Amino acid sequence: MANPTRTKEELTAELAQANKKVRRLEALRAKLMQAQAALKESEKKFRSDISKRKQAEADLLLKDRALTSSVNAVIINSLDGKTIYFNDSFLKMYGYSREEARRLTAYDLAYTPEGNERVFTALKSKGFFVGEDVAKRRDGSPFPVDISASTIKDADGRPIAMIGSFVDITERKRAEQALRESEERFKRLVQNTSDIIAVTDERYVRTSISGPLEQIFGYQPGELTGNDILERIHPDDREAISKTFAEISDHPGATRRAELRYRHKDGNWVALEAVSTNLLHDPVVKGIVWNIRDISERKNAEQERARLQNQLQQAMKMEAVGQLAGGIAHDFNNLLTTINGNVELARMDLDPATPLAAYVDEVSKAAEIAASLTRQLLAFSRQQIIEPKVLSLNDLVANLQKMLVRLIGENITVQTALSESLGSVKIDPSQFEQVLVNLVVNARDAMPDGGKLLIETANVDLDEAYQASHPYVRPGKFVQLAVTDTGCGISAEVHAHLFEPFFTTKPKGHGTGLGLATAFGAVKQAGGSLEVYSELGVGTTFKIYLPRIEEPAEKLTKEESSKELLKGCETVMLVEDDTSVRDLARGILQRLGYKVLCAPNGGEAVALVEKNRGRVDLLMTDVVMPGMNGRELADRLLRLNPEMKVLFTSGYTENVIVHHGVVEKNLNFIGKPYSLSALAKKLRTVLEPSRK
Repeated sequence: MANPTRTKEELTAELAQANKKVRRLEALRAKLMQAQAALKESEKKFRSDISKRKQAEADLLLKDRALTSSVNAVIINSLDGKTIYFNDSFLKMYGYSREEARRLTAYDLAYTPEGNERVFTALKSKGFFVGEDVAKRRDGSPFPVDISASTIKDADGRPIAMIGSFVDITERKRAEQALRESEERFKRLVQNTSDIIAVTDERYVRTSISGPLEQIFGYQPGELTGNDILERIHPDDREAISKTFAEISDHPGATRRAELRYRHKDGNWVALEAVSTNLLHDPVVKGIVWNIRDISERKNAEQERARLQNQLQQAMKMEAVGQLAGGIAHDFNNLLTTINGNVELARMDLDPATPLAAYVDEVSKAAEIAASLTRQLLAFSRQQIIEPKVLSLNDLVANLQKMLVRLIGENITVQTALSESLGSVKIDPSQFEQVLVNLVVNARDAMPDGGKLLIETANVDLDEAYQASHPYVRPGKFVQLAVTDTGCGISAEVHAHLFEPFFTTKPKGHGTGLGLATAFGAVKQAGGSLEVYSELGVGTTFKIYLPRIEEPAEKLTKEESSKELLKGCETVMLVEDDTSVRDLARGILQRLGYKVLCAPNGGEAVALVEKNRGRVDLLMTDVVMPGMNGRELADRLLRLNPEMKVLFTSGYTENVIVHHGVVEKNLNFIGKPYSLSALAKKLRTVLEPSRK
């Protein structure tokens, strides 16, 4: 309870004193609040400093780990070169241990003093060095490195250390060297290649070209670069080449092949093969690359191969036709032997004044024509049986010259150019007389308005170069017989069928088409060749090449024909499997006075001779028979009768007494169809050798 006795003054003083205390408390409270705020600010700053320090520590740790784990070799040196830091990649790259690396200086890393000088000079002057150098491993071996080095500075910008990062570029250097070597090889290949390498843009304009341009095109490189590639391509090939461009232009990396003809500087066309590749997308090439090759030789070879293929097919066709013709002629010869023989026997019994004689004559003429056709078929098929002689073609031409002049008419001039030193040939004279006549007749028909005919002979040597363009000719020494006319010539179409049987350009009824086929077959059978050279409107030359031999030529003589039939009285063993021919031959032999024993085959002939036990003077036997052939039969009967003479007969070449159509030497032979007079003469020649 307040003291009631206190005075106003005392209360006022006490109040003033209390206010003073309050003011002091408020001042203290304000200071406390300021202190609290300062403390909070201090705490905030402290926390911020801790965060920055932690971030700095994390950044430093990250940088350390980055340096440590870097694939590049990293080393930090002081300004005087002592090692401060290095990472694991440095140890691995240079080959040092950690203890050895700590003792290294910056001057120990370069392979040469010059390398050190170059790096340190750059660091001092510019504060950094970027470039390549050669470093040195612990074992002293050098290796190339890519260096990125710089100085480390303090906050005031003063250098305090050096840091270097090294990359081993050994593999890159090897790759670069390999690339350089590859480029060099490519340059050499391009320089020495037979191909032309051209690059064009998408508008067909050449941007570059290299290779043997002058050899292939006749142009220098400067004459072609910048030109439209289609400009000199053959007009017929441009569409195909344009199509090739279109196919590859929109397809990066696409490749196409094309063949074309390109105009040479001299105006001729060169056959080319071009392989184009779209490298427009390639940042280096930026074009379409063309590998161009001259294929003229290949094209020529393909054409030659096609020509040879056609010749082979033609030869196979002719061979097949020849086999057929030979088979027909063989059977026809037997028929003609019967027809001709019976006609001749009929003539002997007929009065020439009787009307039947005229009919018989017509049959005889028809049979002769048929026999001639048969001989031509056999000659064409190279199955004609011949008896060649060694003779001179000059004699052959001389013997026929008068007849040839009469044959061709007065409006054609005949000239001969016969070599004086002509070699000998081995041919059947009658066969080659017919060959020459066929060639002369063809020449005459080619000159209906007259002209000149030249017959030449010469010795020629054909070498391998000639064979290359004439594959059916073998190299060697030959005698040439050439027949040249100044007629209308032969077209390529006719030339392709010239030697085919039954092919003729003459009107119907004016030729058989066997003349040249016969000549071709006869020449081939003699081991020779027949070539034709012709130009429309200029003329034609037929050249026959026959093997030249060293033997002296026999003198050609004309046999005198005699109408008298030579007869005999000897015993003849006749063996023939064809009934008609056998009956005819028996009739002829009996008419000629011979005693005849007949048999259809070898077995019955042997039995007859053994049964007869008499003397058999002559065996006349067909060669081709079923069972025992004529040669075997002759050998067997000669053992029974050594004095017996043998006469073989056949109309076919594929038998045991004939080789390539030539009768074996010292064998007696008469071909089918044979006439009565020819058989009569041959029999006496065989039985009486002095008549030869």
